Amino acid sequence: MTRRALCIGINRFNDRDAPPLNGCVNDARNIAELLHGGFGFRSNDIRVLLDQKATKAAFLEGLDWLVSSARAGDQLVLFTSSHGSHIPDLDGDEDDHEDEVLVAHDHDWERCVLIDDEIAQHITRLPAGASLVSLWDTCHSGTLNDAARAAQVAHRGMRRPLAASGYREGVTDVIGKYLPHPKGVDLRASMAARKAVRARRPAAASVVDTLTLGACKDDQTAADASFDGRSAGAFTHALLTAIQKRPDATWADVFERTKTEVKRGGFDQTPQVFGPADLLGAPVFGGRGQTQGAVPTAVVDVGALDRHIGQAEAAGKWEEAAGALEERGRQVIAPAEQARTYEHLVSLYRVKLGDERRAVGAAEKLLTAVPAHAGAREYLRGMYKAMGHTAGLAALDAPTRASAQRAVADAPAAGGGILGTLGAAATAFGQMVAAAPVAYEAPRAATSAAASPGAKTTTRCAYCGFEMGVSARQCPSCGAAVD
Repeated sequence: MTRRALCIGINRFNDRDAPPLNGCVNDARNIAELLHGGFGFRSNDIRVLLDQKATKAAFLEGLDWLVSSARAGDQLVLFTSSHGSHIPDLDGDEDDHEDEVLVAHDHDWERCVLIDDEIAQHITRLPAGASLVSLWDTCHSGTLNDAARAAQVAHRGMRRPLAASGYREGVTDVIGKYLPHPKGVDLRASMAARKAVRARRPAAASVVDTLTLGACKDDQTAADASFDGRSAGAFTHALLTAIQKRPDATWADVFERTKTEVKRGGFDQTPQVFGPADLLGAPVFGGRGQTQGAVPTAVVDVGALDRHIGQAEAAGKWEEAAGALEERGRQVIAPAEQARTYEHLVSLYRVKLGDERRAVGAAEKLLTAVPAHAGAREYLRGMYKAMGHTAGLAALDAPTRASAQRAVADAPAAGGGILGTLGAAATAFGQMVAAAPVAYEAPRAATSAAASPGAKTTTRCAYCGFEMGVSARQCPSCGAAVD
């Protein structure tokens, strides 16, 4: 018997109209750590997709990985925390005439929509005798698993907004996880893609029995919040609380406890469950595995820091934002998180504070965290040459050294003229920053028209002055987003 899990958490989205969330990444990590530490799932049998890695294609590929190699007796878990939405149904298989939408990182209403039909197409490949528990901390979550349609009857009413008050003490920063359908968007491309999915949709006889737990009813909004300073989905927080109190309980018992915990928090959402009686009566996650271990402590939560960074930048308090970014770099452990932090910090020091010495320090920390970071290496090479810092250049070029070491104490002071001499090295680093989105909301730069009224082929970044195409959505030099 194999236990396998796919855990997905998305806080940030390519769609700039999709409000960022704070707890989804924590949700996915905490579920993964619970499965590993408390229920005997092996680390190589748990796949975690976070933020920019959680694209539509990656989600479906991960679902294939989860289901395709399953055998009778295997126990599978699918966990997802993100925005949810809906879109008009095309094939008449929805009681409410709406297909549910899971908002992936690269969600685009015209070109990239992930609907429940497509998810079901992969889930229905589950072989007889294997069990799947799917957990959805999104809006429309009760019906996202269309593979269990025989057990679901959905009737969407008027959507109720989140309550403005009434939450228990310690619950703050409550955000809805519902992404509304934009008015006036051209859905022809996505409709054509969905028609192709419909043509490949399995017959009703192929629908499989799975256990599905969702965060709310179809006329409710799932909540993302801060619980005593730690960001999480309201449903996932309640679910983890219920499981950790009674890890040997059945799904039926844990579900009732989860509903009680959500209500105790003051959230106007009612978790939903669909599935056969034998799965509801089964132990949570198949029971604790042979390799017992204490349920690990929750992962580092930088949600509060991320909000602080965004607020400081919006107010133009660049030193305050830099200090919060430095603290974020000290707290996060994963190289990808460190990379996103220091990439943004370098840009802030260079462009907003004009402090090239501290920009170099941040780039060195970035290279220490990610030794193969070509952009940081080339940026430091250009800076070291401009500063006459031969020791730094030697460290970069030393074949036995994986990363640059901080050795600028005796280097010439970085002056305002150095940035102008960097040329290609600074631009290369900026392009690298633009290609790797940070893990929180970056400040958006305003643009100005080209000097010549008739020439509209370029526009100038309000942060660094770099000239770029008028259609550019992000500055290739400093990585600032364009309104």
